[in-house]
Amino acid sequence: MRRILTVCLAVLLIAVVAVVVAAAVVSGSIYDEQIDTAHPRDHLIAPANFALTFARVATASGNRIILVQAFDSASISGVDLNARFDAAYDSPVAIYRRYGYAALAALAATGPASHFTTDSLILPVDFAAAHIAAGTNFRAHAEEVMIEDGPFLFPKLVTPTGWDADVPEMTRLDYEVELCAIPLEDVATASRTRTTLGFLLCGDFTERWTLIRDIDLDAPMGTTGFVDAKGQRGSLPVGSLLVIPRDAQSFIDEVDIELYVNGELRQRSAASQMIWRPQQILEVALNQCARTYHRASGTVPLTDCSAIPARTLILTGTPAGVSFHVLNIWYPGAYLQPGDRVLSRGTYLGVLDNTIRSTR
Repeated sequence: MRRILTVCLAVLLIAVVAVVVAAAVVSGSIYDEQIDTAHPRDHLIAPANFALTFARVATASGNRIILVQAFDSASISGVDLNARFDAAYDSPVAIYRRYGYAALAALAATGPASHFTTDSLILPVDFAAAHIAAGTNFRAHAEEVMIEDGPFLFPKLVTPTGWDADVPEMTRLDYEVELCAIPLEDVATASRTRTTLGFLLCGDFTERWTLIRDIDLDAPMGTTGFVDAKGQRGSLPVGSLLVIPRDAQSFIDEVDIELYVNGELRQRSAASQMIWRPQQILEVALNQCARTYHRASGTVPLTDCSAIPARTLILTGTPAGVSFHVLNIWYPGAYLQPGDRVLSRGTYLGVLDNTIRSTR
């Protein structure tokens, strides 16, 4: 009997070691690249004939809308549109709809620059109350989380925070960098015209423990677990730049997105690798508008079936390289910890610089 117990304990020990080793292997970065976070690079601004870049800054006299010409880690400069038009605009969307692309592009090329510190940057837009996210919209990410049925949608029901906002710690906190689109006008089911889109850089943080606990794999993907796991307070930091391209498809083809944790590269991809582009996500969302999504407090639909409101964030999915794997959900060390710094970048979209904050 003692020999049997010894053999059983040895087998159990081997199994535990094997699981620990496997978890450590899958938890490592898929890249071998570092960035010097103490000396971040300047941020490339799109040429005005390709895309217009807007920011909003808080000053003692109120918020100002800036048509951005240059941006680095310490300062941002561009045309003060409130001063130029002598008007109390508080939204770049309103200015764009009033003056149009051509007039603003000419102004970006010739207008006098005003200068502000990056500390004065605030959210560039007052966003809608609820948002729409695409899951596994990059094939490599779908493969790493072992989802084979293609992209799916879910509501992202959380208030966006600023580009440098802290993210509160969670039990199994995971990161994702995403290209976000926003429609500049309501998107109705009956509309036959293509929607004018703006673009921003977004972080989509996830409480993986909640997701694994609440998901029902027999239900349509996205309808269980995701609303609560993706809707934690502070889980949606948004970049300080709103970019409105002349042509959305061409813009997406030029964008790369990447994410670093404590200077170590974790995610990188061309945005063009997404499966559903924003216009298709909007169409699918309207077709699935009344689908029921479960959360702890009840159920919610995906979106308003009469129209997707203007300034709704459309999260277009994330590349491979997230922390989550089935083998490491039990291991907290594989996930973000208090003090970790998550730095995200996007071509023409600026930066997110978020530190994980202890809640104890």
